[in-house]
Amino acid sequence: MCNPFVLSKVEISRNLSDYFFVNKLEVEEARSIAKKIEKAVKEMEVDGYFHSLSSMGGVEQKLWQEKGIIDNAMEKNWRISSVLHNQGLTLKINGKDHLTIETLEEGLKIRQAFEKAYEIEDQMDHKLDFAFDPKYGYLQTNPSRAGTGLKLSCFLHLKAFRIKKVLKKFRDSMLRLGYHMEPLWGDDRLDIYEISYEKGYLETEEESLEKFEATIDRIFKNERDLRRDEYKNYPEKSKDRYFRALGIIRYGRIINEGEIFEAISNLLYGYSLGFHDLKESEILALIPICQKYHLLEYKNKLHSSRPIEYLRGDRIRTHLKEVNNGD
Repeated sequence: MCNPFVLSKVEISRNLSDYFFVNKLEVEEARSIAKKIEKAVKEMEVDGYFHSLSSMGGVEQKLWQEKGIIDNAMEKNWRISSVLHNQGLTLKINGKDHLTIETLEEGLKIRQAFEKAYEIEDQMDHKLDFAFDPKYGYLQTNPSRAGTGLKLSCFLHLKAFRIKKVLKKFRDSMLRLGYHMEPLWGDDRLDIYEISYEKGYLETEEESLEKFEATIDRIFKNERDLRRDEYKNYPEKSKDRYFRALGIIRYGRIINEGEIFEAISNLLYGYSLGFHDLKESEILALIPICQKYHLLEYKNKLHSSRPIEYLRGDRIRTHLKEVNNGD
């Protein structure tokens, strides 16, 4: 009880030898890189196929971005970028680097995500010639990331940190320790933060992993203990947050973005306290469907002229009906 939502993510970036970095690539060179990587992936029999961003419309690209599948670097390089996404594995071509291997695991499973990513990387290393320097390690578009090309991340719901008003102090201390901390989709109202760590050639992969695991474990336990303390001392406040949020998603008709993000945060908080009117996965599913471009797509399907705030309420109720019918 009181365990916060957490998602573990590992990224490994690689560049191919004999090619310029992404920021200097010509289109034909980028296509050549894509063909080599796609051929290697096909031989590995990875499920799924690559989607070229150049074949997507602008709204579709934004939809994928809201789902967290493509990032800002890929959107910037949309003419030469492509992506394969399949159940916890994402392969990105010509985003920040020629290749980014990204794995996701639910819960505090950073080591499992790490092992999964390196299993893919090891297979690809036998099929592709990655740019490597004996002194600086794997070469990256951003020189400061040269070395392991490894980025470790966890998405943590830090609601109690905000309730206890220690979030700013915590963010400052993380920055001083060399960690990056950013709110999911740039919005603090969800209280979900990506905490990431990358040291390049200054540490080995195992050193980075052990340090990151220990740090995230402490943060997780601190958040859990703060939740227990808050619920023990102020149970009615905790219940009020949850049930007000539940009322908004069940009965709200005009809902702005800030209001729904705050509600989702309170629902996740309540779920951790034992209020299970909705499953955690059902609450998390509200995040992308309530955002701008998902609602614009929904609006176009309905041929509706209603404002986004009205459609957000409609879309949430449709989602809840789908959940109930599924049961």
